[in-house]
Amino acid sequence: MAISVSFAFYEVLSRYLLHTSIDWSSEVTLYLIIFSTVLATSTLIKKDENVGVDLVITKLSPQRQLILHFMNGCLCLLFAVVLAYSGILWAHKAYVGGYISEASIKIPLWIPYLAMPLGGLLLSLRMIERLCSLVPGIDKRRIVQDPVFIIYIFSCLLLLYFLKMDYSPTVILGFGFILFLIAGMPIAFILGVVCFAVIYYLGISQIPGIAAKMFESLNTFSLLAIPFFILSGALMAHGGVAEPLLKFAFEMVRSITGGFAIAVMVACIIFAALSGVSVAISAALGMIALPAMLAKGYSRQLGVGLLSVGGTLGVLIPPSGILVLYGAISGESISDLFKAGIVPGLIIGLVFCVLIYFICKVKKYGLVGSEEKFSMVKITKSFIEAFWALLMPVIILGGIYSGVFTPTEAAAVAVFYGIIVCSLTYKKMKLRDYLPILEQSAKFNAVVYFIIMTATLFSFLITIEQWSNKILELVIRMDVKPWLFLLFINIGVFIMGWFLHPGPIILMLVPMVYPILNRLGIDPIHFGVLLAINSELAFITPPFGMNIFVVSSVCKVPVTEVIRGEIPFIIILFISLLIITYFPQLSLVFVQ
Repeated sequence: MAISVSFAFYEVLSRYLLHTSIDWSSEVTLYLIIFSTVLATSTLIKKDENVGVDLVITKLSPQRQLILHFMNGCLCLLFAVVLAYSGILWAHKAYVGGYISEASIKIPLWIPYLAMPLGGLLLSLRMIERLCSLVPGIDKRRIVQDPVFIIYIFSCLLLLYFLKMDYSPTVILGFGFILFLIAGMPIAFILGVVCFAVIYYLGISQIPGIAAKMFESLNTFSLLAIPFFILSGALMAHGGVAEPLLKFAFEMVRSITGGFAIAVMVACIIFAALSGVSVAISAALGMIALPAMLAKGYSRQLGVGLLSVGGTLGVLIPPSGILVLYGAISGESISDLFKAGIVPGLIIGLVFCVLIYFICKVKKYGLVGSEEKFSMVKITKSFIEAFWALLMPVIILGGIYSGVFTPTEAAAVAVFYGIIVCSLTYKKMKLRDYLPILEQSAKFNAVVYFIIMTATLFSFLITIEQWSNKILELVIRMDVKPWLFLLFINIGVFIMGWFLHPGPIILMLVPMVYPILNRLGIDPIHFGVLLAINSELAFITPPFGMNIFVVSSVCKVPVTEVIRGEIPFIIILFISLLIITYFPQLSLVFVQ
């Protein structure tokens, strides 16, 4: 991770300071990130940190949970072995064929391709280790008689029957996805296991094609912005940036009722422009904002609710990882998507501030005293303290829009700027602090990237099945108007967000509906913004909203209290989504 971001940063320096260009840096950087992904994914298996849906499994007895984890692990191990075998065949083919890269250093392609067999081998070893740790806790005498075991085996046999009888891949994918989702299997492995079964049994592709498609899914330069923005967000979260931002925001609104609570939301807006990672914003501000709010007489429920929701603004306000992902899949300009996210993001942030004001007015929180007068001297002082943090979005977005560097290069610049600011300006980071941050960022990136890798197999099957054409035929036959189509999409994605992470939703949905947008007269840039707002909702809606659990963990409060605090914000956010849906000018004003 560290070497890859250094290469990307050096490319910018060499272009403007040395007046030369390194044509191999982007290629090597991509290969390093792919290796980082497969290495970090094996660590996720060891610590059981892959994203999954545990709504049903947590309701079972500990013994039955172990049975499901073991059965899921066996299928995940099978996929890992297939990935290793497929990777070996693919790398061997590149070695025998003498394939080399197009860059000037002419890397033999079998070397980067080794990421797949090595990754598959590591995944297999970690999965075996995990299975061995589960075995002692399972009652082996009763497992065969347990209803959960019987239902699981029967469902797998039914899935195999569908495959043998050449059922439609759509039926098999839907049945398999729902089956393993309920069983609590990690989403990335669900996509991998089910898609491999369909590809193999229906003879859609050869075994080496599995590793090839997964590797090529990450071999896109624009996607590199995601891990780099994740890293810069982690640096800012741990580097003491949140405190001066919060102080500056408070000095601007301290003379308003509920001023400190509004200041927390304003700080979320500013932090969103520093990092495209939602959970980093909630975590960074949660550690310092909630104790201060409680000391000032605000309710804990309001505090955790606005912290959870405020973090989601990083999904929409650039630089947004979700918009980068959408741009990489759809081929739309990431720069235009960033422009389109500015106004809706600021509008939603402003609406949240207004809501906080009325809540505080009714509940009599944060009433203005004589000492809370507006002071330009204090604002100036706090602005000077926060200046270097506030300068970061100007450098990132200004560099992108002026054409100085690409979004990926901007993310690399953000990392090194964050290192300088956190280490030299705020002096909150020591050399020993960087390794844990790199590790945390690599693991978080692996969650996103491994889902992208397996979701590519799903997208491949969607293309084979021509789902886009089928949906378009249905839309034409039913004479669905654009406004109704967007309403269906919003409601559908909102419901999917209850159970799935935004990444898989976008990866599965975009290949299906993107080809239809132009036919219906829907601007693809505007559609990307709508998906980003829906992703905000997915991060905060129970039962699996990630921000709910982050705020609960950081602030040491029950999950139920976070959910209760979010409810008014979720309602307002959904209403804002509908308004922005039917007034696309709000998204496209800077793009046009």
